[in-house]
Amino acid sequence: MTNTQSHLEDVRRAIRLGAGLAVAGSVIVLLAGIAAGLSAAAALGLATLALPTGVLSGGFGLAIRATASPTRPSRPVAPVRPAPSLRIPQPR
Repeated sequence: MTNTQSHLEDVRRAIRLGAGLAVAGSVIVLLAGIAAGLSAAAALGLATLALPTGVLSGGFGLAIRATASPTRPSRPVAPVRPAPSLRIPQPR
C-alpha cells in the first residue's frame, strides 16, 4: 500500500461532495417513494432518514474523489534546462 496525504482542502471538498450526494440521494428516495405509490408523508419520512445517513457517511466523498481523480502514469523526469531567450526584432 502507498501512503497518501489528505490536506484540509481535500477533506472540506470531500465533505461538500458527500453532503451534495446525500441531498441528491434523499431527493431520489423521495421521488422514488412517490413514484412507488407511497403517501407523500411516508416518502418524506424515508427521505428524511436517508439525508442524515448520507451526510454522516461524508467520508465516502473523499473516497469517491480519490478514485475519480485521473491518475497519471509515472514518467521519468527529464532534467530541466532554462529556455534560451527569444528576441524578436521590432520594426520601427
